[in-house]
Amino acid sequence: MVALPIPIIVSNFAEYYKDQMRREKAVKRREALELAKRSGSIVSFNPVNEYALVVYLMTNIVSRRLTL
Repeated sequence: MVALPIPIIVSNFAEYYKDQMRREKAVKRREALELAKRSGSIVSFNPVNEYALVVYLMTNIVSRRLTL
């Protein structure tokens, strides 16, 4: 059996515990987000798609004004 100094064991456990808590928190957050999406209390937002929609609409508005 190899004896390790106590600070190394404590440090390793602290890192492991911190990582586990971070993972559990991420899972809970993901589950809550999915539940909110399914219930309709949150709408997903993709800025790239929203920007493309605005550009498309503005292009149509400008082109219609030019043809009037």
